[in-house]
Amino acid sequence: MIYILLIVSAAVAVEVESPRLLSSGGRFRAGLDEQVRLPCNVTALGDSVLVWKHGDRVIFAGGLRVRRDRRFSLDGTCLIISYIQAKDAGSYTCQIETKDQKNLVWIEHSLLIETPAVIYFSQPSITSMAGESVKLYCKVKGSPPPKVVWNLETRDINGLAHTTSPCGTILYLNNLTRSYSGNYTCTASNGVGQPISSRTELRVFYGPQIQVDREVVYSQEGCTAHLVCFVSGYPAPHLKWFQDTLLIVPSGNIISKSTGSRHELQLTALSLQGKHMRYINCTASNSVSTATKRIQISGLPESPYLYNRLEYLGNSEYMVHWRYRAYSKILKHRLTYRQVKDNESNSVVEFGEKIVEIKAKLEYGLENECDMELYRNQSYTIHNLEFGVYYQIKVEAYNEYGWSQQSNLILEKTNTEFVARKIETTMTGELSSEAVCTNHISTDILLRLFIHSLFINYSLVLSS
Repeated sequence: MIYILLIVSAAVAVEVESPRLLSSGGRFRAGLDEQVRLPCNVTALGDSVLVWKHGDRVIFAGGLRVRRDRRFSLDGTCLIISYIQAKDAGSYTCQIETKDQKNLVWIEHSLLIETPAVIYFSQPSITSMAGESVKLYCKVKGSPPPKVVWNLETRDINGLAHTTSPCGTILYLNNLTRSYSGNYTCTASNGVGQPISSRTELRVFYGPQIQVDREVVYSQEGCTAHLVCFVSGYPAPHLKWFQDTLLIVPSGNIISKSTGSRHELQLTALSLQGKHMRYINCTASNSVSTATKRIQISGLPESPYLYNRLEYLGNSEYMVHWRYRAYSKILKHRLTYRQVKDNESNSVVEFGEKIVEIKAKLEYGLENECDMELYRNQSYTIHNLEFGVYYQIKVEAYNEYGWSQQSNLILEKTNTEFVARKIETTMTGELSSEAVCTNHISTDILLRLFIHSLFINYSLVLSS
């Protein structure tokens, strides 16, 4: 008997599951020397190969290390980067290599490395001319991109005409003046580490600028005249003194002093050469330009100073006081006063000016009449001023060279407080002799006030 064994092979198709990524791409941040973990969880990897790449550069292919950098390691299928460096920033791809090259499976992570701000270019110093424009640079790098803020010395620059580039790395200064000179500081920060700063000194060239202490210097024969100029400019100006076009050279009676921007010329034992004034020029020059200011030395009296008050003496009399410098050697004064009409004035008449010439008061014991700080006082009593009206007063001084400029004007109202008080007490019959003495009111004035009050009372009775 022959047995025939038939072996039937049945092909059974078994469906194999394809690899699938469980993680999604993301964005990661890390600082220098830190560690970061990039996820790439996979299911059903089978015999497929998982590849990690940094950009186009392969790091791992399966468990095989391709990139010889021990800072990179695997935790299962996740990538670990230790002791991070700035060069590690960029895109990282986790890709599964399968037989089906048309349907690749991959995810991509982006890694941002945070680095502190660094200033890699700035200008230590820069010079420019007044009226021109300049650019100050402060080029920076860092991640995230740093922001730049500018300051001048210890203040901001809002008071200066300027603009900045979008990131602040360039400062544009326009129409330069002397106020732009100084140390500019750019400060860069991005939240990583400490802010960093760099300084640029800007020097603006400008011509001499002169200010005089006094445009008119009052003095007398034999006294010392002090002339002072304050000079600024860059480069530092050189200063000379001239009388007209004649250069003044220091000598026994001429002393020249300079301290910083302050320049002083002292003319001792002054001679006005028979004139009431002399002119001295303060001239400064540098490589940009030349400037001159003129100072007048005058033998005329300096303007007196009127004290802003009237002293009531009684009987419609008021005393006015003023002062003047002792060295002026005043011979006489001229006092001018006039009534000024206003809506509240009791007077119905506006008088013109009244002028009084007054002989200068002699004072003894003034040893040094050339002392600029030494003053003399003068006063004068004005008669027959009306009550409760305004008076404008001025005074001038006269010496051998002529009249001074007028003093400051004062506008004073004659005292009315006591008048109202006397009317009230007169009407109530309580006016005492002590009150009359205290307020210095003459009998005739009181009589007029009393009659005036009676007239008012009589008018009120008739009207009722």
